[in-house]
Amino acid sequence: PSPPPPPPPSPPPKPAKSPPPSPPKIVEDKCPPCVRTASTTTCAPCRIAKGWKAYQSGAFAPDCVNAMSIALGEGIVPGSPLMYIKEYCMPSGNCWAGPGGGPPLSLAEFLVDTRLFDLNMVPYDGQTTLGPWQTMTATAATDDLDLRVTEAIGYTQSCCMDGTVTVPLAAATEALFCPIGAECPNEVNGQCPINPFRPPPDTCCPISTIQKSSVSPALTFCGCMKEGIATTGYSGRCSHKMLDFYTRYEDLAQHVCNFGGPPSPAKSPSPSPPPSPPPNL
Repeated sequence: PSPPPPPPPSPPPKPAKSPPPSPPKIVEDKCPPCVRTASTTTCAPCRIAKGWKAYQSGAFAPDCVNAMSIALGEGIVPGSPLMYIKEYCMPSGNCWAGPGGGPPLSLAEFLVDTRLFDLNMVPYDGQTTLGPWQTMTATAATDDLDLRVTEAIGYTQSCCMDGTVTVPLAAATEALFCPIGAECPNEVNGQCPINPFRPPPDTCCPISTIQKSSVSPALTFCGCMKEGIATTGYSGRCSHKMLDFYTRYEDLAQHVCNFGGPPSPAKSPSPSPPPSPPPNL
């Protein structure tokens, strides 16, 4: 008789699944602490972002880019950082001097330069607005970054939102804020129904939302429009006659926020759809 046929070859083993990609390396350990001197405390941009993202267990972290765009326009010394960071200014061939009159900085140097944000920086116009966000405050000197974050959030809630302040503020500081909230819409350049410091029937000085917020309730930083005058909120757009005075910093702010600790918490995934019913037999 003929020999039995050989058995069929075994199927090849299934290839092993590729491991998931490694999460991005977090560089927060490379962000230097703030530097305290006899007269003040100064911090690197990455430390300001790290403080914002960590505040209240990350409750406001999704708005880090918005917050840092405001700070880069309001409270950095020297101002106009896009003009002394080489990656931004060299393509135009026109770079300004960096901090202390020194050479322009690379982006990597800028992120960790502890000279740039003074927690007690006094404005040129003599108002009681201090620190990275140039916010009204009754605390003239502090080495507590959390305090300056609290003031920026509290001021925005008081003046640009519905007036309900949810962060812990000194009574003397809150008394400097708005008598009513502007209830600004959560849309870029969306006009606010009222100006708290120039309410109806005064119509001289409309204000609007600067950037769209990603937190709930929306933290709508607001201020005068390009052709307005400084009254309520952040006044860079009208003081400099530039509609993009803050939003032009969003790309730089993204770099700062990415360096300033872990990424913002991801949104919860959508629930899985219910299983399909069995087919009819």
